[in-house]
Amino acid sequence: MRRFLVVLLVLVAVVSGCRKHHHSGGGGGSDVDIKNRVYIVNALSSTMTVIDLRDPENAEVLGVLPVASTPHMPEVSADFKKVYSSGTFGDAVTIYDAESLTKIKDLPVPAEPTHMSASPDNKYIAVCCEGTNEIAFIGVDSDTVEKIIPGMLTPHWVAFRNDMKFAYVANINGYRITILDLTTFTVSAHIFLAGHTDPLEATPVEEQGFAECFIDETGTLYSSHGEGEVCMRINTTTNMKIDEIPVGVDPWVAYVSPFGNSRVLVANQGSGDVTIINKGTGAPVATIGSGGQPVVNPNTGVTVRTTVTEDQVYGINFGNLGQKAYAGFRLNGAIQKINLITDTAETVYSLTEGLPAPGFTQPMATTADQRYLVICVTSQPDFEDPGASGPVNRIVIWDTLTDKPVKIFDGLGTFPWSATIPAGMNYCH
Repeated sequence: MRRFLVVLLVLVAVVSGCRKHHHSGGGGGSDVDIKNRVYIVNALSSTMTVIDLRDPENAEVLGVLPVASTPHMPEVSADFKKVYSSGTFGDAVTIYDAESLTKIKDLPVPAEPTHMSASPDNKYIAVCCEGTNEIAFIGVDSDTVEKIIPGMLTPHWVAFRNDMKFAYVANINGYRITILDLTTFTVSAHIFLAGHTDPLEATPVEEQGFAECFIDETGTLYSSHGEGEVCMRINTTTNMKIDEIPVGVDPWVAYVSPFGNSRVLVANQGSGDVTIINKGTGAPVATIGSGGQPVVNPNTGVTVRTTVTEDQVYGINFGNLGQKAYAGFRLNGAIQKINLITDTAETVYSLTEGLPAPGFTQPMATTADQRYLVICVTSQPDFEDPGASGPVNRIVIWDTLTDKPVKIFDGLGTFPWSATIPAGMNYCH
């Protein structure tokens, strides 16, 4: 995450004086469905867009709401009644009532809050505070920080065990998954990458550790290590490491479906491909990439670019009842369909038709019925010259059955960065 912070901080100053809200505050009304919607944070306009997904082809914007500075991720409580936005440069989490879309408060938290996870018992929102190497636990009922656990190494994700006895922290600048005892709210143990035993040992290159971690329906945790080029599996019943599965170069996240899909997909940024792992055996069954395929317009089937020019696979999500997955090409504004019946790569689709630049594909969210994806596409940040970043700020609602966009929104906020759908499949950076 830190590789983006300097760019975002500079750009926030540029856009903060010229925000445009289609609707600020309020909303909800008498016809409220807090489950069938998507929340999207706009990092450079410090807003959160709320879109009604009851009828995706006619999706409507419910509000564009102010949140704490430079939001990184939205999250919802387990009962969907409260919405949270982590303001990375505001050192605060903004809390909204989901039914009325009224702001409850900006809650101060330790520095650089990024990723958040709702506990399955609806008691807490765990917040990764990267600036202080702590996990803060916000009480869903109290709207206060009730617990803080120190001792992480740039915490980047928290995964809860369903019985709430333990939680697991992916440390993106380290060699360990940290286990939290939720009866005492202390660090219980660490599980290390092979060859490492020191909890203070940091990766020589930033963000080359464990980026995120997810637990499947059997209780197996998956987490990829960038430097180690493996996907670690942990038995969360015994809290013991199962194995380390070799994957591609600079793997980012091992994407696990919460709906029982039989595959885990690892996005390998460095080698520009996807490793498909069989959850039953733990064996890689395929490694697939774009293969120099053309990029096509999903509405016409016409080739719009002869080949994918940058194969940095970043975000992945599932659709069509687990029969398909989609990999986002980070610098191309494109997604590639993956057939999970045959474990093969298929068409690469453009998401930016009608825009002046290919755009920058961010991670995707999938609706609870696995029919639709919500995909954020932004300008590619220019790290040498932030002011040269382009004007792409697009939200695409994608039908995984027909493989076509059914609704597109442009310009609802600046740098739509991350999307969360209640009861859906949600992943972040």
